[in-house]
Amino acid sequence: ATLANMRAEGLPLNVDAVSRAISLCGCELPVAESLFESLVAAGNDSEGAYSCLLRAQLGSGDLDRALVTFRRMLQRGIAPRGRNASPVLHALCAAGRQVDAMRFSGRLVRHGLVLSQEDHAALLLLHGSRASPRQLRRQLDRLLREHSTPGAETAAAIEAAVAAVGGSAAATRVAVGHDGRCPCCGGGLQLLTLPEE
Repeated sequence: ATLANMRAEGLPLNVDAVSRAISLCGCELPVAESLFESLVAAGNDSEGAYSCLLRAQLGSGDLDRALVTFRRMLQRGIAPRGRNASPVLHALCAAGRQVDAMRFSGRLVRHGLVLSQEDHAALLLLHGSRASPRQLRRQLDRLLREHSTPGAETAAAIEAAVAAVGGSAAATRVAVGHDGRCPCCGGGLQLLTLPEE
């Protein structure tokens, strides 16, 4: 209603106002999409507006429409960021769409986005749930190359994913130094055993 009043008064619609309105209309997807299209028509679409629309689409359970919106964003030359990419990636993982999630994460990396630990954890859990030890190993390798010291939540996701494929994650000290701790970070090391394929 406020945006309609702004139009009626002849006030210019500012991108931030429309983006905020989209985020408030998440339960009313047609309204959010209409507001977004008004930005596009005025040549004012932005990464923030796309992020709001993606959240509205995902909140409505329309993952396929969100994927189309994300592709459209990339075609407009807008780079992916964590706030627009992570929710889509996590929705793909939660939906069990392994191939789509792998393609999507690959596209993000090709566009220069470094996946967060949470993104990697979602992919690890997906590979674990799909009993894909090979994909789990690859994802774990990517995670540890990008984030050499996973946080507690990521470590828990690693353990759960490894257990899901029939492996074991046991807290085992490895004698790296004379005290069995890593000389770099002082942490105890953990042994992960993945089943052979």
